[in-house]
Amino acid sequence: MPARILEKIEEQLGGRLKDHFDLIAGTSTGSILAVGIALGKSPKELLDLYLEKGLQIFPYQKLFSPQRLPLIFKYGLSTPKFSDEGLISVLKEQFGEATFADLTPKSDQGKPPLKVLVPSYDTQDRNPIIFKSWFHERWYAQVPVWEICVSSASAPTYFPAHRIEKNGQVYSLYHVRLYRLCKPKGEYLQEMMVFSCEGSLLSSSLFLLPSSFFLLPYLCYTRPMLPDMILIDGGVCANNPVSCAVAEAIRILRESPNQSLGSVIDQIKVISIGTGDPASPIPWEKVRGWGLVQWGLRIADVFMDAPPDVHRYVAEQIIGVGKNDDKSRYIRLQLPLKDPLLAMDDARETNLQALLKETDRYLDQEKERLEKFLANW
Repeated sequence: MPARILEKIEEQLGGRLKDHFDLIAGTSTGSILAVGIALGKSPKELLDLYLEKGLQIFPYQKLFSPQRLPLIFKYGLSTPKFSDEGLISVLKEQFGEATFADLTPKSDQGKPPLKVLVPSYDTQDRNPIIFKSWFHERWYAQVPVWEICVSSASAPTYFPAHRIEKNGQVYSLYHVRLYRLCKPKGEYLQEMMVFSCEGSLLSSSLFLLPSSFFLLPYLCYTRPMLPDMILIDGGVCANNPVSCAVAEAIRILRESPNQSLGSVIDQIKVISIGTGDPASPIPWEKVRGWGLVQWGLRIADVFMDAPPDVHRYVAEQIIGVGKNDDKSRYIRLQLPLKDPLLAMDDARETNLQALLKETDRYLDQEKERLEKFLANW
């Protein structure tokens, strides 16, 4: 759906879509679209990717499909529904070995290059991580873009978590991570500090510190070293990354001299595209008696449904849409969907064609609003 909408936007704006934007943010499947646009691909090429390669990523529908047996034998019944081999293969084929920093090459003249923002979630540190293509000094700058996309699209229950590792080196989230082993040694505490710097292999140093300098409890302790990143779908924290994008746009614009917050916000225009809004209610008669089993089957969907509207609300309030009803700088394109079109893993041709049909119907309804918004882009 977003690829079809982007196709319509490119048609009206003319030229390459990437030349009309300063910052693109995408989560999960949106990360694939964002990276593809930044690499110069057209929305039509990206749409064809989904139509032609969808079944390679989502090869079956039933949870106990014979094709899933190798996963069950390897990991047990609680294994994710799909292997990530198809997803990785498709993205490698599409994006090659382009690194995340390649999306935003350094430029000293002319228009600043397009920036790309991709959210994911690190299960080891239990924190969101926001990949930014223009931060060339960050550890992830040289990570292949296909791997960034896999990290953002590894939806819980559908795909396994993704561990970022490249060229035999494990990358760490922070500039320095510590692992301390200490023991009394006379008037001193002997401390071994193991640390990982940006993009480097583990190294260690031995320090002798006066006990008076050591502020932590005297008892020996161990803090686990977490040298790698285990990443899952950015949708668990920013299914709709619009507020992340607006926040970054404000920060970037304020780096210029003599820029007030108000003047910066007035320079921002946003097109926010959703992947479909569930239009099937869960009635009170059903939900009031739900317990562990019923909620367990649906809780992931519920948690994915709510955050996009929160991020939309935040972005609208910042830009002023909510306060001043200024529709000239923000537009949200979100198609209401009902079952069975809500299934995110149904890549069968009949389902994809039905989605395209619904998207085209929605675009016909929103044609005037979209054309009016893009007229002053």
